[in-house]
Amino acid sequence: MKALLLAFSLKQQYHAMRCAQLAGYEVHVLGKNMARGLRLSRYCASYREMEFVPGAAPLETAVEEIAKAVRQIGADVVLPSDVVSTRLLTLIADRLPVRACSLPDPVTFAHLNDKWWFYNFCRKEDLPTPETWLFQTSQDLWNALRHQEIPLPLIVKPTNKMGSSGIFVIRTEAELVRLLTEDYRPVLAQRYVDGQDCGFAMVCDHGRVVAYGFQQHFKWGYRYEDDPRIRSMAERIAAATNYHGVAHFDVRKDALSGELTLIECNPRYWYSMFALALAGLNFVDLSLKTGSLDPANPLRIGKVDVYVNKNLIMRFLSGKPVTACDRRVLNYYLSDPIPILCERLRLCQDDRPGIAGSLDEQTSVLLNMALPANEKISCALE
Repeated sequence: MKALLLAFSLKQQYHAMRCAQLAGYEVHVLGKNMARGLRLSRYCASYREMEFVPGAAPLETAVEEIAKAVRQIGADVVLPSDVVSTRLLTLIADRLPVRACSLPDPVTFAHLNDKWWFYNFCRKEDLPTPETWLFQTSQDLWNALRHQEIPLPLIVKPTNKMGSSGIFVIRTEAELVRLLTEDYRPVLAQRYVDGQDCGFAMVCDHGRVVAYGFQQHFKWGYRYEDDPRIRSMAERIAAATNYHGVAHFDVRKDALSGELTLIECNPRYWYSMFALALAGLNFVDLSLKTGSLDPANPLRIGKVDVYVNKNLIMRFLSGKPVTACDRRVLNYYLSDPIPILCERLRLCQDDRPGIAGSLDEQTSVLLNMALPANEKISCALE
């Protein structure tokens, strides 16, 4: 089987490619910007540079370019790998000559991808989430903090960046000066939850959860285990949004109470999905099989520890017993190390003139394309 993977950068996109490869696909890439570094992978069967530029050409141009690549390689499926390609496919997947993985509709994607919308959704559905405020400028937030209108500590987030880009914590008044160096318009401030970074992912079939995984982040890697609270959250979110496809949620586990609180949603594949795949649940594979999975008995895994990077090497050198998962992770790294090394050494930067901007800029362009006027996504104060 052959898959055409759409990619607009390198790091997360590499792991999406590898998960497709682990699912048994020969992966061909239609990419842009730093994604050209994927050519260095032994698992990239071919690479084509994408000409489509979000906002500079009509969507039909992307449809024609993707369809041409599908015909040339004989692809069976088309896969996204990041926020831009996922957003693009939500708009055009039904016009392609072969199927894509399960995807949310364009409006649902745009809503869940918006941090302020997701916060208000959680409040409406009575889902646990830290108190959050929206300000039009960083200066407005600075003024509110100086007048003690909102409490410290806070996490500050730009609304127009993806993942953890641009996020920082303000714990004391002495750190307020950081706000004056960042011109975020608008900006979110969220109550900081002292505790542990966690996350969970779900695969849904039209509002029904068919697979989910809960991970806790440690310095050495990830721990996966089942938690009934996560299944409940996933099922409530899926039902309320009629969600279809893959979504990942950032979660904090309170250090004192152990309460799990929802931070934000990424309605797409995510960076650490490779670790979950090596632990036993490959979400690329599952996103292509949603209709055949049973929502009455969603797939999940028990306790599995996944050691990564130097922590994995130290585990082997320590003489401690190693697991089958440890061996799978080691093989994952050693079988194809060059792309990750290039990304970390910043050897695949795209500094050529005329190339589209960052993932954040390209996503901003795509977010409102082909949506009804009353569904345009913004972070206007409510």
